[in-house]
Amino acid sequence: MKAIVWTGELEVRDDVEVRGPRQDEVRVRIVNAGLCHSDVSVIDGTIMFPPPVVLGHEGAGVVEEVGAAVTKASVGDPVGLTTLGNCGRCAACDRGQPTHCRDTMGRLSRPFTVGGEKAYSFANTGVFTEEVVVKETQAVVIDPEVPFEAACLIGCAVVTGAGAVLNRAKVQPGQTVAVIGAGGIGQSTIQAARIAAAGRIVVIDANPETIWPFLTDPAKHVEWLGTVADIDPRPGGTYRVNVGGEHQSAGEYVEVVPQEKVVFTFGWEEKELRASRMKVETASTP
Repeated sequence: MKAIVWTGELEVRDDVEVRGPRQDEVRVRIVNAGLCHSDVSVIDGTIMFPPPVVLGHEGAGVVEEVGAAVTKASVGDPVGLTTLGNCGRCAACDRGQPTHCRDTMGRLSRPFTVGGEKAYSFANTGVFTEEVVVKETQAVVIDPEVPFEAACLIGCAVVTGAGAVLNRAKVQPGQTVAVIGAGGIGQSTIQAARIAAAGRIVVIDANPETIWPFLTDPAKHVEWLGTVADIDPRPGGTYRVNVGGEHQSAGEYVEVVPQEKVVFTFGWEEKELRASRMKVETASTP
């Protein structure tokens, strides 16, 4: 089958195979996949990942085969995939904290072969191909009415952006949220800020078309600014700032939020922001 593979250079290969599912795994036919900047980070070396690796980690599709011990998914089920390869049985999983499971991070899976050589799946998924094998806990059964092109974003962009607002920043009604960069994570941040009843949502992005559906409805309380320099920090209320975008904007945005406010960042190392006069928390997980 075909796949996008990183071998030290980016290749589209047609000699990729995936093994059958083990007892706690499922085989999923990929219908839609999203492109995240983390995939690009493997290519440019920001994320050091051993090759060969099948890229892609935002995916949704249909279950084609299940392992003998699988109970939460059946053949034919539509599923959205998550990168969290947690075991589903330990104390952390039982508490509803899959990111604390020892199986979630650091254990690389190699369900693929590329030209006969074993190959890794990026972020436990490797969805830039036709079929994948993942743990049962990674295949979340979804309502058949949910479009696959939307479901594929939930496993990364949505949980990252929404999780930052609802779980990390814990935005309260009436507070202001500034979102720098309106890609997949940024748009998910906007939607979560609306759910949290933020009083003002300011989006800074060079392209207003990325948030046009929000701008056309005044009830959504979303404002667009073209650059960071256009921000007018209003007094009162705590700013919860969620940031995505290019590294060069890091030095710009830290000056636009009042002192003692909180910044949540994505895609930047904390050392890049240590010179800031503000408290910085790096939201690496939802």
